[in-house]
Amino acid sequence: MIEVEVSHADGSIERHTVEAERITIGRSEVADVTVSRAPELADLHLLVIPRRGGFWASPARDTPVRPTLGGRELGNETVPWGEEIDIGSISVKVRRFAPQQLRGRVTNHRTLVLAALTALALALTVMPRGGDEAPTTSAKPPALFADSDITACPEPDRALNRAREADSAAINKEARYSFNPRNGVAAVVLYEVASRCFAEAGQPAAEKTAAARRDRLRDRIVEDYKTRRVLLDRARDAKDYRELLRESRQLRSYVDHVGGDYRQWLVRMERYAEARIEHTGKKKKKK
Repeated sequence: MIEVEVSHADGSIERHTVEAERITIGRSEVADVTVSRAPELADLHLLVIPRRGGFWASPARDTPVRPTLGGRELGNETVPWGEEIDIGSISVKVRRFAPQQLRGRVTNHRTLVLAALTALALALTVMPRGGDEAPTTSAKPPALFADSDITACPEPDRALNRAREADSAAINKEARYSFNPRNGVAAVVLYEVASRCFAEAGQPAAEKTAAARRDRLRDRIVEDYKTRRVLLDRARDAKDYRELLRESRQLRSYVDHVGGDYRQWLVRMERYAEARIEHTGKKKKKK
């Protein structure tokens, strides 16, 4: 069980308990931990991935308010449990507890009410109807890549350096795409920046290379995104709940940066699959 403690400048504290392989913290309602009282936060400001001995922290790129740890800017790195991360006016601590250790911990009334309502909503969502009915949605899968807002090099006065930085970061993120689809989505944007800045710096060959890498990776991601949706449908129809859970999580990684109703449906599908796995396990034990 993971506890995320959020301390505000006025001294108030929110505590959120979460069970997930990846936890997003931000201002948006689609974040796993929503902090609505901190307007300086991005919709999905910080990604937390629990690990043995600590957690992997990954701040959102290009946010004006950068998280800090011990007085320095937080990068993509492992953070020990309980260390304080400062983000603007709030401080965040992430801890891991056994469920029994969380009993009796002081949590503000607002958080308790929200947690109860959330739990009730999830219970109603994943409760098998007609014996075993998965949640449905009318939301269409969102496009991963809208028309690019990057029409020029963001830093024309240092275009060549910016191009090289973006190109290097894009190559690194593309290499990690297979581990987390969000890395690939971010890499496409970085290749676009590199291409624009190489053009600004008068480097046509490098511009062409970055653009080709962008297009190749974007096409690959779009195709993988379609495949994942097919695999999810097959797992749902076959009532293969472990595969359904795996594909729901994978698909959510593709659309976390987009948010919206489709992402929320995937979260509900994850909860549904988890509930069915637990239910099936209990039935087997009784036999």
